[in-house]
This record gives sequence, C-alpha cells and structure tokens, in this order.
Amino acid sequence: MSKSYVIRAAYFGYNDEVFYVSGQTINSIHTDAEEALTKLNKLVVTHARQADLGEVDSVFDASNDYIKKLDDFVFEKCGKHIASGGYVDGGTYLPSELSDEDIFEFSKLAKMKAYDLVEFEDKPLFKTIWDCEKKEYQMFYDECMSGVIFAGTDKELKINLKEFAEENSWSKIKGNVDDITDKPALLNSLIESNKKLTFDSEKGKLKIKNYSPSALLAVNELLKKPLFEVRELTADQIEELESYD
Repeated sequence: MSKSYVIRAAYFGYNDEVFYVSGQTINSIHTDAEEALTKLNKLVVTHARQADLGEVDSVFDASNDYIKKLDDFVFEKCGKHIASGGYVDGGTYLPSELSDEDIFEFSKLAKMKAYDLVEFEDKPLFKTIWDCEKKEYQMFYDECMSGVIFAGTDKELKINLKEFAEENSWSKIKGNVDDITDKPALLNSLIESNKKLTFDSEKGKLKIKNYSPSALLAVNELLKKPLFEVRELTADQIEELESYD
C-alpha cells in the first residue's frame, strides 16, 4: 500500500480589515513525501513573503506580547523590526534579508496557515458532512467563491462538525426517546453516561452541551432520522461538486 500526500491551499476571505481563512482547496497530490514537502515549503515561503502582515488575521488580533515575540524573531534573524508600539501596521512585509528557512519558521510562529500537508495511507479520501435535511454537503461561502468543506483527519472532522452544528438548529432533536430512536435503551444509557448530553423530559428535547462533536456523532448514529452523514469523497469528486456550484 503506497502513501499519498495532499497539499491544501487556504481560500482567503476579506472583511475590510484582515484576510481570514474561509475554506480550503486542493493544490496538488503527490506520491513522494520529499517532493510534497519541498513544494509545500516553497508555497509557504512565497505566500509569507508576499503577505501584508498588518492584514493577516492571526497577527492583526495578536496580543502585544505575541507581536513582540514575532518582532524579536525577525530582529534576531536580520536586524530589522516589523512592529512598533506592539502593533504591526498595514503595508508591512517581511524583510527580504530573511532566508527561506527563517520565513518558513516565522510563518509557523505567526500561524499563517496558507497551506498544509495531509498524509494518507492510500489514495486520498476526504471526510465531508452531508446535511440530511438540506440534502447538501457542508459548504463554505465567500464573495467570490464557495466550496465543499472537507477534512483529512478525524480531528479536523470534529472541528468542521462543531461549526456545522453551530450553524444549524439542533432543537430538531425533539420528542420522547422512543420517538427519536429505535434503540431507546442505548440512547438512554448514552445520555446518562455522557456529561455533554441532557434530556428535558418535559419539553421532550435532547440538548448537546457546547455542540460537542463526539456527543453529536454518538447521538446521530442512534437517531431514526440522522441529522447528518459523514461521507468520503475523492479529490476528483470534490472538484466536480465545486465545478457545478
């Protein structure tokens, strides 16, 4: 079984103050780890050199201490500053004197996630969330683009699931336990053992604290009418779905 490596590029939105990550697209797929890492490094460095630091959301919203940490890093490497008074002004770019290695380290330090690399044991299959009621995949929307939100890891899937839950009304889970599941004993046991779950018997409403992804996944598997499905898509399928958007 051969591994594959997928480089994903962030799609940036702009809110009149900063650029922020609103979604991701597939940049390239590789079968050679060294080739993938080399390309990733080049992409990250090129993006960081061209980025207006004053409009990077992780820098714009950073504390004075964090800004000082970034500024100290740059000054140590090349003797120049990027900040003044605990603030990075718009129109500030990384000094050209910084090496590619320094730029790459700064990008990680400043959490400038323009690209990332996901490793798969075989052909890449991305996890997506299918809304059973709306009959559509979880999507990101911006002024100029929309696309499928996909995860390469279980951790990412849970982050996406939490966002999905926050954007939807989970008051749909209503009715007596016998009404909402064919396995009432299992659901009751789950509610009793999971601190993130409570059931209001008077209102007949199941509540999930803080939209806990783990609790959502567990409950969803027991519902007569699931709220969502976790589906796997290939890169080609994602590209096809986005081409029809």
